[in-house]
Amino acid sequence: MSTSFVLFNVLESTALIHLGEWHELQRETTAALELARVNANHPASALCRLTLAWLYVEAMDFDGARALCEGVDEKILAENQFAYFFQRAVLAKAFVGLGEPQKARHQFDDIHRRMDEDGIPLDFTIATQLYHCLGEYCLQVADIEQARRWARQLHDYAAPAPDHNHLAQAHGLLARIALAAGDPGEARLELSQALSIVDNADFPLASWRVYDAAAEI
Repeated sequence: MSTSFVLFNVLESTALIHLGEWHELQRETTAALELARVNANHPASALCRLTLAWLYVEAMDFDGARALCEGVDEKILAENQFAYFFQRAVLAKAFVGLGEPQKARHQFDDIHRRMDEDGIPLDFTIATQLYHCLGEYCLQVADIEQARRWARQLHDYAAPAPDHNHLAQAHGLLARIALAAGDPGEARLELSQALSIVDNADFPLASWRVYDAAAEI
């Protein structure tokens, strides 16, 4: 099994996660992980583990996601930029979910340091996860202005495609931020925009996030 094949599997996982096909994703990735193990392809194994970690963190198994991320060899992460950013982004999301913002902040700092050192932009898949997680992190530490800034960056990054899935999640996050800022009118406006997207498309993960925000509001 080549690392390129596993990388394509990671890209497919993006669709499967957002389409709610989590059982299929787990089945395919677990099979790929076993094949990589048999072939002693450690970089491929790392990408498979990180794909499963992403699935776990979206399913809110934050401890499971953290264990999978921390089990990846740092030597592989040093050699593979995509794996490095992937691991740090998922690990940050796990720490936010666990209510450990200082550890999440460390992951963000690592990402920005590596970007500065290597001079490369983030892959779209990683960037959307990172912007969303930064917004959640800032909301958790009550930095409303920075939370709004990152949620708006997620919105603006996803809009040109347009990536309706992430647009819906951006509006949902902006709604929660507005509520935390004491602006229920703005919260309802953002929420209505999020609902207008998920009510007319098949985005199970985004729908879950948006309806959760609606319940909160």
